[in-house]
Amino acid sequence: MLLATKALAHVPVKVSPHRTLNSCKGVVQSRELASCDVSEIIDELKPQGVTETVIISVRDANDNTKRRKTNTVILIFNRSQPPAYITAGYMRIRVDRYMLQFSEIWPWESPLQARTGMCQVWTGWP
Repeated sequence: MLLATKALAHVPVKVSPHRTLNSCKGVVQSRELASCDVSEIIDELKPQGVTETVIISVRDANDNTKRRKTNTVILIFNRSQPPAYITAGYMRIRVDRYMLQFSEIWPWESPLQARTGMCQVWTGWP
């Protein structure tokens, strides 16, 4: 209803959904999907609501300058909840919710606080 609004109080307006607030991240694990190019994944999964893709890579144990791809792909969807499954070619792949990693937690929070939503109020030095 609001997206179809063309004027507000006789003033012309352009209404569009917020790009980051109306999105969610999902994680899939598929060696076949991770071996594809990022732009190819986005193009093929666009009808299922995928807007961005990140293929996770790790440093090679033998050579720190090289990175190797894993079978994990993060998909960003244009909806508030990720779908339970996506269809990529002949495969039906389960989508898990993306969870924050410990590196994304504020340095003064413990992993337990980040998972449970608890936080401590810093009151100064003792």
